[in-house]
Amino acid sequence: NTSIAGILCCIFMTVSVHCEVEYSRILQGLTAVPWDIPANVEKVNLRQNIISSIGSSDFAGMTELWEIDLYDNQISSIAADALNDLVSLKSLSLEKNLLTDFSAVHSAKACPMLWYLNMNYNKITTVTTQDLKGFNALSHLYIKLNPLTTFPNVSEISSKLVNYYLSGTYGSVDADLLGTTEKLIELGITDSSLTFCVDFTGQQTATTLKRLHYSNNANLTPNLGPSCFASLPLLE
Repeated sequence: NTSIAGILCCIFMTVSVHCEVEYSRILQGLTAVPWDIPANVEKVNLRQNIISSIGSSDFAGMTELWEIDLYDNQISSIAADALNDLVSLKSLSLEKNLLTDFSAVHSAKACPMLWYLNMNYNKITTVTTQDLKGFNALSHLYIKLNPLTTFPNVSEISSKLVNYYLSGTYGSVDADLLGTTEKLIELGITDSSLTFCVDFTGQQTATTLKRLHYSNNANLTPNLGPSCFASLPLLE
């Protein structure tokens, strides 16, 4: 029932019981983050509302919060200190919003456990090295269906990356911009303007990558062939 805000999910274990505190309001027509989220909340689900901004006090003091889902809202701004208190945050989804600048999530660098960040389907045009510096635990980064004009240099977080998806208007990709990817298993360069495959020859990425996605690259299709994948022995 989407009208029920607070949900307790109890997990019974051999020696203890853990009750997960979840606040969920989906398709409620909310224009702002509700004021009545309990301070001890662990999961917040505000999908498919019309929230336009995240303020400094919206998640203040929620030190046990580990997952925020804000999929399909109208968020165009996030206060510079909006996520500073979220020391337990592991997963943040801002997919399908109106953000134009990756710096909007810089306050998430204060979240030492954040490993999942989804910013698919926004209006971001650039992601700089400085934007990514400080995301020390980030292993799953999704920025596809954004109008990126250049392929981001992810060297600042490359040693942690496992899954990485992005899109843009760029026509080529320099594999050097992936940095020293010691753990990258899945890479998606989709919905872009690529004309040639990425050359992974001599790159460390070639020794770890198992799944590579080039979907919706119309200009690339005529040039796809076995040579595109010859340097990737682990591809499934």
